[in-house]
Amino acid sequence: MASLGIPSATATTAGMTPELLAYYSDRKLTWRNISFISLCNLGWSIGPAVFMPLMTLALYDMGMTEARTGTMAMLNSWLVAYLVMYFSWSSDHMVSTIGRRKIYLIIAAPFIIVPSIIFPWMIEYGLFTCIVLMAVQMLFGDLKASTFPLLNIDCMPREFLARAGAILGIVAGIFGFVINRWGVQSLSEWHYWAPYAVGGLVMAITTALAMLIREPPIYNPTREPFKPWSALKIGLKQKRNIVLFLGASSVHTFAIVWGTWSFLYATRSLNLDWKEVLAATSWSSLVALVIAFPIAWLVDRFVGIKLIFVFWALQVVAFCVAWNSGTVTDMLWMAILLAIIWPLYSSADILVYRSAPPEAVGSVTSSCSLFRNLYAGCVSGITGWIISLSGQNYAPAFLFGIIMSTIGLLLYVIYWAMVRRDVQNRADAPSGSIL
Repeated sequence: MASLGIPSATATTAGMTPELLAYYSDRKLTWRNISFISLCNLGWSIGPAVFMPLMTLALYDMGMTEARTGTMAMLNSWLVAYLVMYFSWSSDHMVSTIGRRKIYLIIAAPFIIVPSIIFPWMIEYGLFTCIVLMAVQMLFGDLKASTFPLLNIDCMPREFLARAGAILGIVAGIFGFVINRWGVQSLSEWHYWAPYAVGGLVMAITTALAMLIREPPIYNPTREPFKPWSALKIGLKQKRNIVLFLGASSVHTFAIVWGTWSFLYATRSLNLDWKEVLAATSWSSLVALVIAFPIAWLVDRFVGIKLIFVFWALQVVAFCVAWNSGTVTDMLWMAILLAIIWPLYSSADILVYRSAPPEAVGSVTSSCSLFRNLYAGCVSGITGWIISLSGQNYAPAFLFGIIMSTIGLLLYVIYWAMVRRDVQNRADAPSGSIL
């Protein structure tokens, strides 16, 4: 483990119990947790990757529109903005023999997996039935997404957060290449229900493996009921965090817009064959594999505004490519650019992670998620209607994305100035400062 630079304990040990210090010092346990967390995350990324492209095409064949998709995503994001605080706060204070995070995965998994498996048989019952299935998936997906990813923070030394995530990226890159290049097409040609069944089975198996993760000995019970401001009063204790959270929410707007609409843009606006698009863009998974650990090292080493500038600049390059795109090759170049861009965004999250005390990680991160989800919902709704009202012209949506990303960058500059001011006045810069 030393060869990868994993410290034996977190840098911030003040207030930790001897049991917690021993937990983070156990190198064998750290690797065990990394392995099972990575396997579970891998399964939950592979599963949807197998059936989501086919599910998306099926919905649009039934009459789905960009405006409806954007509106659904907007309403879900707004709901998540509240639920992520409640679920994360609840998991911070959960006491169970299973663990404070894993129990929520057990609750959520059946309501995500079962609708995925039965989806192909529900198509004959019409668009409304399929939308209801998607709504159930999204709701319980919110529960999982608000709790289980916190294990990445709970179980890892803080100085290794980005590199631990890179390990998953490397493995996911290999599987992503195989799935997008051959898996989806081969399964769909074998039988129409095969991608859904295989995807659901993969998620079920890796959910079972997640039970082998050993959570840290953190016990933080409370008798106080949840209040909407319970997490916010922690996350916004430093007023400058408002600017930070707004910047983190908006600096990656173009990446959000492209990730949301790129597949439909390629298949509906450019009229490209979906099999050719998936086959071509599969190469980006190998790019992600190669760069995952180097970029993670950069993020761990140089967390700060410099990386945010690089992240924004690469989005500008991607916007220029997207604006002039029209072929499968263009989709490949965009996929490669996004494979490089997205890992850099983790710098924004880790600024928050490093300042959060272990017992209240969920409350702090969910405060940022409140801003991020409210904003992401607006982006989905606005761009969906822009595309629909402009006759499936995706260019205005991409332009909106890069403009908002630039505003996000300016917010980071403001936050940087506020931190410098506070350092000079009170010398109270948070751990993981951007300076």
